[in-house]
Amino acid sequence: MKTIILIRHAKSDWSIPGLKDIDRPLNERGYSDAHKIGMLLRDKFIGKKLFISSPAIRAISTALIFSQEINYPQEKILLKPELYEAEAAVYENIIRSMDDEYDVVFIFGHNPTISEVIGQLSKTQTGELPTCSASVLIFETNRWSKTHTSTSTMEMQLFPKLLIE
Repeated sequence: MKTIILIRHAKSDWSIPGLKDIDRPLNERGYSDAHKIGMLLRDKFIGKKLFISSPAIRAISTALIFSQEINYPQEKILLKPELYEAEAAVYENIIRSMDDEYDVVFIFGHNPTISEVIGQLSKTQTGELPTCSASVLIFETNRWSKTHTSTSTMEMQLFPKLLIE
């Protein structure tokens, strides 16, 4: 079994005029939501993990917070520049090319693409997912290269607004 957790980056800060999109940081709610969702995922998955993130500051920041909550070494977060402003095929190619030594892969990315990828992999209509949502998909295969042809199950979806304070 292979598990993929697709995370839309947490809420970003739009208050800095003239800042490039890729450089936009998280806002206060984004930091809070990332800690909450990260804590919920802390002990849920066994096996060797890998974190992959878009190079956008808001995606990296979300990945760093999750790594802190899940006890994943921050220096092992893999940045994939191609995830920024990517098409769904880019995400799917990254997933299929993963080393089989990893059992659980966390990917931190952007909408609308990440919602599209989740819909394609789970074969469900997800619509546009909110910031800091996490979708957990389990594939009935031991090879990442076979995820596009294997059966997948949407194990869970977490949305910050649905959490009880």
